[in-house]
Amino acid sequence: MQILKWLILIAFLDSANCFATTEAFAAVLDIFHDTRFHDTQMATALCITQYRFLQRNIGLTAREPALYESCPYSDWFLSVSEYATAQKVKLEFMYYVNRPDIVEALKSNPITHFDAESFISGSNHNLIQSRQTVFKSIKRLADIENDIGSIRQLIGQSIHTIQDFYSHTNWVEMGYKMINSRVGEDSYLGLPVNQPHIDACRACTKNEMSSGEQAEFNRIKSSIYNNLLLGLLDFSFDNVYVCRNNIIVNNFLTSGYYSSEASVAPKPKGKCSHGGGTDSTDATCAPGGISKDADTFIFAPHYYLHSIAANLSVQATIRYFEDLRLSIGDEKLFGLIIGMSKYTSLAFVVDTTSSMQTSITATRLYVKSLLDNTPDDAMIFVTLFSDSGFSNIRQFNDKPEVMAYLFSFTPSGSDNNPGIVYNAILATAKLVPPETNIFIFTERGYVFAISELKTMNNVFFKLFVTLIQH
Repeated sequence: MQILKWLILIAFLDSANCFATTEAFAAVLDIFHDTRFHDTQMATALCITQYRFLQRNIGLTAREPALYESCPYSDWFLSVSEYATAQKVKLEFMYYVNRPDIVEALKSNPITHFDAESFISGSNHNLIQSRQTVFKSIKRLADIENDIGSIRQLIGQSIHTIQDFYSHTNWVEMGYKMINSRVGEDSYLGLPVNQPHIDACRACTKNEMSSGEQAEFNRIKSSIYNNLLLGLLDFSFDNVYVCRNNIIVNNFLTSGYYSSEASVAPKPKGKCSHGGGTDSTDATCAPGGISKDADTFIFAPHYYLHSIAANLSVQATIRYFEDLRLSIGDEKLFGLIIGMSKYTSLAFVVDTTSSMQTSITATRLYVKSLLDNTPDDAMIFVTLFSDSGFSNIRQFNDKPEVMAYLFSFTPSGSDNNPGIVYNAILATAKLVPPETNIFIFTERGYVFAISELKTMNNVFFKLFVTLIQH
């Protein structure tokens, strides 16, 4: 296991000379506490987006997953192939959201990360352009089926920049508890960016650490294992600060400078650093930093605000996906992007009493004709009812199995309980997805039940009634 951890770390070190915000680092260093990495944030935002897709399109009734909860795909009645697709797409997005911290051309560009104060407007402009490119490229399913990977990549990279807004700028420090809906959408971010001639940060000092923080610092620094691994990251404990109230500009947006971003070196005097042990700019005026990237001051001087920044970042990621869905206006196409499927669904409520003896053959033939014109991936529901009650509502994804089930019984028994029709339809209506076509086959003709059901506020589907009578 230890060898595996080293291999994971080395794989990232081969491609990154700065701290890449990925869960892989938590596998090799025990200093991150409750850090929500870029890929952690993406995974939970995507899970909630997928859940809401299934809730809209197949009537999923399970509770919505909590933030950072492992995505309960197995509870969502997905087939083996659907489960595999959902996992694959999740891993793709988790990788793509990390690319700006790994790929050389992206990781050293302050525009990709909302870094270097004067580049804040450039970051936002770049996001707006990327957003327009994504939205325009996926208007039609035929346009994206062969290019879905590159579209997910562009989405992931854009979301990385959006997430960095909350951990790299002073939005959180200014007390905002909600996301900034202008990011990536409006050229004006709602606040002016700090001016080049105005200092943004005061100097932090080493003695600002609490006794508990100092003890944590000493524990990490004294570990030979930690020193070896952190040394591979071009890390220096001299660059580690805990900073509180070090931002001195009010009502202006600012962000930190990072040493690997050569295009903005050297950091201007009086400006904020990103901060952390891998950032050598935080030793220059003003020492310290404002990063909230991690739940550890080893990498983030404002680590105590990490949870707030991460939660806002997740909400902003969910918003991005929702805006994408609304812009596309096509649930099937949006589902393809996030690894989910939109189903056609049908439901059959069938009377099995003796009154159906002369009609059951016609019923079976009619159902078969409907199924012959239904997509192979349709969801089919069947409810059988008689005077004694109604069966468990069966769900099928295989049309021949539906027909086999309908041939598995012979009509028998009396039909003296009119209320059972209503109960069977109501139970089916509560289970099936919205907009499901429900077909009721009975000789009883109790239309009152259907009329009454149509007036219910909690029925969200089109109701079709077929009465097989002489």
